Amino acid sequence: MEKVIRSLIAVAAVLGASTALACDYPGEADFTVPGGTTATKEQMIATQGNVKTYVQAVEGYLACLDKKQTDAGDELTEEQQAIHSLRYNAAVDAMETVADQFNASLGEYKNAQ
Repeated sequence: MEKVIRSLIAVAAVLGASTALACDYPGEADFTVPGGTTATKEQMIATQGNVKTYVQAVEGYLACLDKKQTDAGDELTEEQQAIHSLRYNAAVDAMETVADQFNASLGEYKNAQ
C-alpha cells in the first residue's frame, strides 16, 4: 500500500510542475506505530499525539489543495484536475493508512490489558 501511495505522489510531483495547485505535502508519517501487544501506555499516548498531528497536517494540505482548485476555477486544465485528484487521493490514503495502523494497534493494546 505504501508503495502505491509513494508512486501516486511521485507521479503527481512529476506532472505537477504547474504552480496552480502548489501546496506543501507534509510527507509520510515520521514515526512508527508500535505493536499493541508490546507497547506501553506512554508509547500509545505519544503515538496518539503523533497521529493527531499528522492527520491535522494532511488535512491542512487537503484544504490547501481544495482552495487552490477553487481559486483557479475554470482555468484548470484537465491535466491539472487529474493531478489534483491524484494528490488528494494519495494524501487521504496515506492519512487513512496511519490512522488504521494506530487503531489496530490500539485494539491490540486494549486486548492485551
